[in-house]
Amino acid sequence: MVYATEKTVKGWQELVQYTRHYSQITPMRGDGLKPLLQFRIAVDAAVIAGMGPRSIQQILQHDEMQMISTFIVQPMQGLFLLRRFLLQNSWSIMDADLVEEQGRLYGMWMIRRSPQTGVDPRWLWFPKEFQSSAWFTRLVAERLAYLQRNLQYWNVNSPEYYNWQREREHLTGVTR
Repeated sequence: MVYATEKTVKGWQELVQYTRHYSQITPMRGDGLKPLLQFRIAVDAAVIAGMGPRSIQQILQHDEMQMISTFIVQPMQGLFLLRRFLLQNSWSIMDADLVEEQGRLYGMWMIRRSPQTGVDPRWLWFPKEFQSSAWFTRLVAERLAYLQRNLQYWNVNSPEYYNWQREREHLTGVTR
């Protein structure tokens, strides 16, 4: 059985219309994982896609009892922000891929909770899991261009500026 959740009434109505031809999909109205966790439904894997990194982070944090072992996450933007969150919060990346749709690149990961904490600082800034993708060089080039455009707006004493500088240093060698 597949369960799909949607938070808003309009979104839920669209979900019901979309899934009406798929008897194996049960649409549920509610915020993220809450409907699934409320009913204590056994879940092998959950897909969280089509939203920003902070929304995905909040949904992952709702599973406090760790009832779901595997997630597939795909942010609409904020790929590097979500990636750092995952690595810094004991999530292991089991598999990853990049896809291109209508000229935009999207990253997705299959993740599981990891008993290990911490990550090698080199890998915090370098998305090695995407290296085998045909889209990897483009991903890095686009990220470097983004960092270059935005670094000028940050205060040189801010943590964001320091983090982006480190990220730029780790990514620079990829496009040469």
